[in-house]
Amino acid sequence: MAGRFMRYFNNKIIKKKLSDIIKVGVGGAITFVSLNIYFQNDKFYDNLVMPVFRHLDPEMAHSLAVTAAKYKLIPQFKLEESKLLDPPIPAATLDMIKSSLEV
Repeated sequence: MAGRFMRYFNNKIIKKKLSDIIKVGVGGAITFVSLNIYFQNDKFYDNLVMPVFRHLDPEMAHSLAVTAAKYKLIPQFKLEESKLLDPPIPAATLDMIKSSLEV
């Protein structure tokens, strides 16, 4: 049985077809992952990308993230920070502003 099975893989046409199937499958998977990351699909990101990064060594995950940012593989974050996050004006600066207004 195993001999008959191996004879099919010795055929050059079968090898070529298997090679093409693998290439198309890998290319499709890379395209799928790239598009989901680029368009920021949260469900894909939460269910696939983050679990993969959690299983990596922290240093490896960091170096991969820095490399991806270096080559602009990750889109820029479009959310603006709230003004409530700005630090308060120091009291000394407030005193200077008040004194300049009084003059």
